[in-house]
Amino acid sequence: MELGEGPSWAPKRRIAPKAGSATKTGKMKDTEYRVGSIRVRLLPSGRQWTRAVGYTLRCQLQGFETSDGDGYTYSLDISDFSLLRDRSRPSPTAFAGGNREGGFFIDVAKSIALQQDGNTLTFWCSPASPLSITFLLQFLLLSQRKTLVHAAAVSIGDRAFLFPAFGGVGKTALLGTLMRSGEVRLLGDDLVILSEDGYVEPYFRPFCLYPYHAAVFPEYFQGSRFVIAPASLPLRCARRLFCLAGGSRVFDSHVALGYMVVAPQVLFPEAQLERRAVRLEAVCLLERSQRCSSLKDYETTKPQIAQFLGNVMYHEWYENLRVLFAYNAHAQEAPWNYFARVGKIIESALKDVRTIRRLDIPASFGAAEAGAAITCYVRAELL
Repeated sequence: MELGEGPSWAPKRRIAPKAGSATKTGKMKDTEYRVGSIRVRLLPSGRQWTRAVGYTLRCQLQGFETSDGDGYTYSLDISDFSLLRDRSRPSPTAFAGGNREGGFFIDVAKSIALQQDGNTLTFWCSPASPLSITFLLQFLLLSQRKTLVHAAAVSIGDRAFLFPAFGGVGKTALLGTLMRSGEVRLLGDDLVILSEDGYVEPYFRPFCLYPYHAAVFPEYFQGSRFVIAPASLPLRCARRLFCLAGGSRVFDSHVALGYMVVAPQVLFPEAQLERRAVRLEAVCLLERSQRCSSLKDYETTKPQIAQFLGNVMYHEWYENLRVLFAYNAHAQEAPWNYFARVGKIIESALKDVRTIRRLDIPASFGAAEAGAAITCYVRAELL
């Protein structure tokens, strides 16, 4: 793919290597992943940039298969911000192009740039730039009339069950308990892809395991060589020094700051990983509550669930919303149109769902207690 000539701050004219070809920084297959019909790849650059950004990419996509370069329809390309020619601009943002498709957007303050051209989205960044793969994937998913939703999901046979919730409510604890049954298959712990036609597609984002999850995943914690240490300033500085010295893998292979990042394949056998798109059967919204001492379930409505699903995703991406607003403004598209597109996809996906419930979980419940209680409710009322 060649990037055409543009204004002085446009990308340099360059030809991306073919998938799987060798580069000075290693084989491309080590930096390519596949998320459904989307190929995510790290384009070659200097060794320091490739090492730093490649590590961030692996942390976010280690639960996904590496791509062989074939069978994808869409492509997310991550490139080096230093490849852009003239980054000095009179304002912090600039946009070249008359519309969203093919328009080139740059944010000098964040050292990032963005260009969507047909089915390819290219993102330029520096090692210090914010890099959220899910935020970028959403652009390509919307083109397919799909959206990411912040929820846990499992399948049983040809039925999918969705459990939307904010972080820390108990999604991981629920899955850790529910997956002990061999008939249950994982679609996602924290995020899944929801399509307009009512199907849930897997998104195997790595699990974030905190010390309190030891009661839910005892076998993993007992056999783990990691030490979970508080994310204190001295330890963060120590890790930063290891990274600058090229030893981030050495540090991260022994010490986890605050929590451990674990791929689903490590926690569950391949037979329990659902790789198909499965029709959505039921939705159960999970919330923590200070007002109850036992589980309380309520009826709710599909519009309320749809609004909740959208709000949770925006909360997850709050650090990226400034970029989204600036990008939409320069592309002459109102930001609320973006939210409306997401909302319509969710509402359409929920149209034929039979069961919609809300479950309040006592704030006093620990991870193991919450997981066991929710699992009992789900098996009795939903499955």
